[in-house]
Parts: sequence; structure tokens; C-alpha cells
Amino acid sequence: MNRLLLVLSCALLVMGCTKKLANRSANRGSEAEMRGDYILAATNYITALERNQNQPDARMRLQEAGKLALAQYLSNAQREFRNGNAIIAAEEFVKADLLMDKSAKVQVNLTTTDEYNDTRFKVNEEAVNLLRNEAADAIDAKSFEKADELYTRILTFDRSAEQTDDVAQDRAKLNEIWVNHLSDKAEEEERLGRWENAARLYQTALTRTSADQKAQVEDNYVRVMLNWSENEMKEGRFKSAYERAIEATRILPNDRRAQEIREQAIERGTIKTLVLPLWRNATAATNMPATFIDTFNDELELEYWATAPQFIRILDPRETRREMRRDNLLNRSLSDDAVNRFARRLGADMIIWGEIVRYNPIETREGSGRNITVRNRNGGNTNYIEDTYKYEVNVVVEYSIIEGRNGRAINRETVEVKEAIRYKKALLPTNINESDLELSRGQRTIFSGEDERNNRDQLMEKIIAELSKRLERSVYDNVLRQLR
Repeated sequence: MNRLLLVLSCALLVMGCTKKLANRSANRGSEAEMRGDYILAATNYITALERNQNQPDARMRLQEAGKLALAQYLSNAQREFRNGNAIIAAEEFVKADLLMDKSAKVQVNLTTTDEYNDTRFKVNEEAVNLLRNEAADAIDAKSFEKADELYTRILTFDRSAEQTDDVAQDRAKLNEIWVNHLSDKAEEEERLGRWENAARLYQTALTRTSADQKAQVEDNYVRVMLNWSENEMKEGRFKSAYERAIEATRILPNDRRAQEIREQAIERGTIKTLVLPLWRNATAATNMPATFIDTFNDELELEYWATAPQFIRILDPRETRREMRRDNLLNRSLSDDAVNRFARRLGADMIIWGEIVRYNPIETREGSGRNITVRNRNGGNTNYIEDTYKYEVNVVVEYSIIEGRNGRAINRETVEVKEAIRYKKALLPTNINESDLELSRGQRTIFSGEDERNNRDQLMEKIIAELSKRLERSVYDNVLRQLR
């Protein structure tokens, strides 16, 4: 009930504010009308009616002020036209059209006189012709953007059917000349080996092509992308070469040359990456559950390293483990030399080598505990304290990216996860045994520690899942950054 009253009160408040604003706009309209500014008066009356339709006086005043506003626009246009400013005069009629449209939306239709209509037609005809001439001069001066803007401006004015056709033909001619100009510039950039500039020019041209020009410009664009792609291959920028070939394929999906470049780029550019199983330092091992490290490595190998992105090939983790076991490198801290020798033997381009450097669990009691009363087997009552504990674990993995050929450390990264969970513990008086109490199933899980164990197990699963996800993203992003 209180909520309904609040909603109604808010609605009434909004209605009151809207009505007040509408009255204010109507008053401003009256003031402007008294000053003889009928355009401003009509605009304010429209605003008042937009805010509150139930204003008969504002509606009546809009009808009168609107009529006089149109007369003002007509007078302004006639003055500009006499002074040789047909384009400015035409813009006065555009403003008048907008006023009539807004007025119609508040159900007040403004009508025009024969003089208004005749002048409007004559002014617009002259303005369109002037703009067409300006556009033609801009085309001759190779100012194609300016010409395009002028044709766009023409579209704001009313035109005869003949002028509409003429403007459409003018614009088509502009686009044809513009495309040829862009293509000429692109060919020059292509001859100079400036592939990016050439591609950008052809991309612009493609937004302007006619049906007759489109196929030729597309062929030229694809040629540039493929030449650019082959140049990137020569420079060892395989990812860039692949992307250029993909763009060519977007235009010509069945282009054989593009397909061959893509295949070569992947073959030559794929980074053979050796990911060593993670280990932990002595500090992290102190608090870490015994199964954590193996479970974490299994999750990474089965769910994350098995699905590497394009241009990364993870060397088989099972083979890696087998070879590490043979070299007595598994489940131990490794020196840089040992890692480098092992990576070279497996032919890896990149090595990912890391360890868990922090596993920090913190258990804190929350609140003062809850007093619980239960029946005992003697028929009486027994009280015990039920406490809620927050168990938070912070895990940090540090890993290095190392070049396989020379053992150079490229980067060292840190991935961190902090997660928490809550569980309950029960505290009995020292002279009471749990077996003497009539406990529910839920209470027994608390007394036995099952609630704590289950929640801690769930927390470990959550940490491993989140840490795996973040580590995968970090590793793949950093490896791909080494690829040009």
C-alpha cells in the first residue's frame, strides 16, 4: 500500500512539474508574440503543447502566431532573394517547413498562401541551380568531398522532378570521376610499395563505385591486399600476412592465391610452444592442499592447452611430462639452463615456465556466533554455539616466456586469483558429547566438519577454474604479441 502511494505521489509530482513547464513555455510564447517575434512565439507554443496537450489557449495562439511566423519566414526569404542570396533564402523555407512539421505533431495545421508557395518554388529552383554550379566547379578543382557536401545540401531543398533527376545524374558522375581519381592515386601508391595507403584509397573508392566500376575496383583492391600480404611474408610478419589474405578472401572468397598465402602464413608463422607443468615454491607448498598442483595442471592440459588459438601450437603435454620424467625434471624447481636445454631438445620456439609463488589461506570468524538449543537423549535441552567462518585463499602464479632458440627471457608475468567461501562450525560445552544430541542432518554436517570440507573443496575447484582461465588468456595473449 505504501509503495502504491509513493508511486502515485511521484506520478502526481511529475505531472505537476510538466504542467508548470508547459505554462512557462506558453507565457514565453505570449511575451514573444507581444514583441512581434512570431517565430519564437510559435516555437514556444509548440513546446507548451508538447508538454501538455490540454491548453486550448496555447493551441489557438499557435494557430495565429504560426501564420505570422510563416509570413516572417517568407519576408526573410524574399529579402535574401532580392539581395542575390537564393541559397540563404531557401534555408528560410527549410526552417518554415520544420516549424509546420512540429506544429502538425501537436495537431495544429498551418497553411501557406499562394504567394508563399510561388516564392518558395522560385527560390528553391534558383538555390538548387546555384549549388549544382558550385558542385561542378568543385569537381573541376578535384574537391570531391566539397562537391559531395553540396549535393547533400541540395537534398534539403524541395526540387522539381526534372531537377531531382539532374542532381542524381550529377552525383553519379561525381562518384565515377571520384572513383577514377582514387584508383589512379592508389595505383601510384601501389607502384611505390605503399600498400596500406593503396588499400585505404581502394576501400574509399569501393564506397562510391557504380555497378559498372565495382568489379574492377574490387579486383584492384584484392591485388593490393595480396601483394601486401606476400611482402609481409618476406618480412616474416606472418600474422599480418594472414590478415591481409583474409581481407582479400572477404572480397573474393574463392581466390586461390589468397588461400595459398593463408596456408603458408599459418605454416610458417605458427609458434611451437612448450608449456611446462607448473610447480610451487617452498612458501606456497606450506599451505597448499596436497592434490592442488596436480589437479591444476590436469585442468590446464585437458581444458585449456588442448585448444590453442591460431598461430600457437602447444606441444603435447603428455609427451612433455614423459620427457621431463625421463630427464628427472618433473615435480621440482628448475634452473634456467635446464629449461633451455630441455626446450631445445623438443624443438620449441617458445617456452612457458612458471610456478605457484603464493598460496595464502586465511580463516576468520565472523560475528559472535549463534546460540542453538537442541534436545538431548536424556529428554532435556542442550545449548551450543554455531559460528560462521570466512575462508579466503589468495593464489599467485608467476611465469616466464622464453625464446627457444637462444634462451632469452622475453617477459615475466603474474596471474592472481583471490576467492572466498563461508561455512559453519559448532562449539559444544566440554562436558557434552555430540552423540548425545538429537541433531538434524544439516547440523550433523556442521559437527562432523563435512560442511567445512565440502565448502573448501568447492573453493579449490573455483580457484582452479578461474586461475586456469586467467592463465590461459595471459599466456596466449603474450605469445601472440611475439608474432608480427
